Amino acid sequence: MGLSDLAYWMGLFSASMLFLIVDSIIAIGCLTILKDTQTGTHSYFENVNLLLLAVVFLVFCCMQTLHAMLISVLFKSGAMTALFGLIYWLVLTFVGPVFYIEGFTGGLASYILARPWKKLATSMTPCIGTYWMLKILSLFQDYDGYAGWGMVNEYALDLDNVTIMQIVCVMGATFLALVCLIWYLSRVLPWVASAPRPFYFPLLPSYWIPSLVAPMDSEEEGPGGEDGVFEPLSKGMKIVMSARDLSKVFGRAVALNRINLNIYEGQITVLLGHNGSGKTTLMNIFAGLTSPSGGVARICGYDVTKSTAQARQSMGYCQQSNVFFDDLTVREHLIYFGTLKGVGSSELGAMTDKILQEVKLTNKADSFPEVLSGGMKRKLGVAIALVAKPKVLFLDEPSSGMDAQNRRTMWNLLLELRSRCTLLLSTHDMEEADALADRILVLAKGALVCSGSPPFLMREYGAGYQVRITKRSAGFDLLQIQRIIVATAPEAELVEERAGDVLIRLNVVHFTGFDVMFRALEEKKDQLGIETIGVTLSTIEDVYIKIHFAAASQTGPNSDIYDDAKVVGKTRHHKPVSSACLKALFFKRAIHFSRSWDLCLVSCIMPCLAILAIFVVEDLLLPQPPSEVPGEKTLPVTLDAIKPSGARVFVLQETGRDQELADMFVRLTVTGGHATVRNFTYARRGLFMEAAMDFWGYTHTYILGAAFTRDGVELWYSAYTNGSQAVAMNLLTTALLRLRTGNPTADLSATVVVHEQSVDTDRHDVDLASEMIRKSVVFRSFSFPVVTSLIVAGFVLFPVAERTCQAKTLQLMTGMSGSAYWVSNLMFDLVVYWVIWIFAAMVVVQYVELFIDSIRNRGD
Repeated sequence: MGLSDLAYWMGLFSASMLFLIVDSIIAIGCLTILKDTQTGTHSYFENVNLLLLAVVFLVFCCMQTLHAMLISVLFKSGAMTALFGLIYWLVLTFVGPVFYIEGFTGGLASYILARPWKKLATSMTPCIGTYWMLKILSLFQDYDGYAGWGMVNEYALDLDNVTIMQIVCVMGATFLALVCLIWYLSRVLPWVASAPRPFYFPLLPSYWIPSLVAPMDSEEEGPGGEDGVFEPLSKGMKIVMSARDLSKVFGRAVALNRINLNIYEGQITVLLGHNGSGKTTLMNIFAGLTSPSGGVARICGYDVTKSTAQARQSMGYCQQSNVFFDDLTVREHLIYFGTLKGVGSSELGAMTDKILQEVKLTNKADSFPEVLSGGMKRKLGVAIALVAKPKVLFLDEPSSGMDAQNRRTMWNLLLELRSRCTLLLSTHDMEEADALADRILVLAKGALVCSGSPPFLMREYGAGYQVRITKRSAGFDLLQIQRIIVATAPEAELVEERAGDVLIRLNVVHFTGFDVMFRALEEKKDQLGIETIGVTLSTIEDVYIKIHFAAASQTGPNSDIYDDAKVVGKTRHHKPVSSACLKALFFKRAIHFSRSWDLCLVSCIMPCLAILAIFVVEDLLLPQPPSEVPGEKTLPVTLDAIKPSGARVFVLQETGRDQELADMFVRLTVTGGHATVRNFTYARRGLFMEAAMDFWGYTHTYILGAAFTRDGVELWYSAYTNGSQAVAMNLLTTALLRLRTGNPTADLSATVVVHEQSVDTDRHDVDLASEMIRKSVVFRSFSFPVVTSLIVAGFVLFPVAERTCQAKTLQLMTGMSGSAYWVSNLMFDLVVYWVIWIFAAMVVVQYVELFIDSIRNRGD
């Protein structure tokens, strides 16, 4: 414990960022090293500045982590968090925005013509913002030959309406907004914050400028009087823990009502009270597990609320519920928590053996918690709390579930610990309280009604000796017996009368005059109808019952106690070793994973089978092209052949560059192809203007073009017209041939063999291909995230389970940092993640090879 909110969230952010950065490095390597599958010669981002590409992915990692952290605070249930995260990530951040703006098969024109506010609005999501930036980089690379830092504030193709800088600014503003939202929700939502603040807390000056708690100098715990009975203690005693006006409210229920108390060094202080009186709540506040609604709680002079980390350094806590790891043995538990608390490796073994011997668990050192009895589990909980020799020890019902012998052993251990640390324990066992307590604090309805040593409370509440008299069959004179007893004990009262005996409480703790009283009863035994006389001393249980009834008769008991603030001091000398903590956390996780066969099945085997099933189902469900081969037809490679009429061609010519070649190219397109020639000053801008005015006409009439520049000749062809590339090349080579030979009729003849298809068949094939692409994208966009979720499901379950059972809190109480906790989980998850994906990749590669072989066989 001792972890601040900032450290917790920074640890979570750092762990997630490290994981994503590794993924990003691999992705950048694939984009810059692997060759394009179409060209086979260049990588996808060969001419993109590597540092700029790294910054783009870094922005993505930051945004993705913040979105995941936001989702984690919105829900209390881990299952709901995972379900919402899947829907949020898939639909809201990928499928929806891309389909809404571009469509699954949208081309460059769809992107260029999209409105800028749509692009910037969707950039608030990490996937789409990164997608837009990568698309802009690819446009600069494809059309300008290079994408670098000088282009982050420029429009691609001079036609785009957003820049990389604008997208980064939007994502940066979103990042800051998410940070503020997470900061706000983590303090307001009750399942995130231990003490939720009001929704308007940012407007409170007290939040931003917390007032200092005034020192508590009084050494008296309470004034006593009508509001309660409090034993005055000597002023020389050191106060280890103190509380002033401590309150806790759950909804409308008041758990603690202005509690004021002192816990002194070297004493065993026992909390007594009925269920719901506030014992566990009080201990949780002192341990920092629950924040008070009001008042101040201090340990060794540190405010638990404001200086939680410092206060927790001196404490050990045995909770009421057992918090163990099923996959760690008893000895491994002690070694693990000892490592987290900073115990050196040289003394860790000796310390473990000593504690095991003290709690009598040496013979169970190599056993798992599940085979331990309830009493042994309580012993293990106490043993964990004793690791690293705490100054203050909290024990919530430490002997519950133990048999009489083990309970006596536990009592002896606690009595021995009294000389080494201060103990605060709660119990329902009055015999335990009587045997252990140096001081007893009694809570009722959330208020402290009395405190003091057992003899003091017995004396103050008159619970002392009791007389039990057995009746004879006849002649029993109860009134005369009471007169004799009252003469010695004036406050004596009849507790109960049964057919065979009566019980009279004397309400005195001294035995002055008892000899006279018993002699009188013995002498008049026959005439009073007395068979036997017995005397007993009341227990602390009798005192508690009397206190409880007295408190119940009052409307609102409270005590105004002036608390002390003497600082005993910081007793911890060890600091956790980071490497040892990471090693202990990593092997704990590894042991859990190796012993959970169902988790291994879901995380390792099922993803590989699911990937194989995806490909098989895709082959079965998606429509397949017809297997029959249509008839063949030979066509000349001419402009008339591919566009008999209405063809348009553009020409771009820089001044003085290849004038004769350009003129010859224009004559060939006009005379040989009956095309309309347009002269452009800027090819890209002219074409996009044509597309903006009449997109259908642009795609169906513009067949080809040529740009004669100082760098050479560029041929342009339409992807919407089959054969346009071959026709453009034939026209240019024919023009070159006529210029070089001087023969105006020279020509290069070329033909192409095509398959004859009817218009309906051609339209059907196009529709079939579009449908296959669309359905394949949709199917894989939903199926592959499901496979990934199977892999990471086990990663989510473990931290959530630890948080739910408070195992994480118990580990943090040892002084372990949140960064070590999350980094260790990250390291293990990363190892498992990549091992699984190696096997999954083998499945994908094997299937792709089979698919390629199948395509080749069809072609043959």
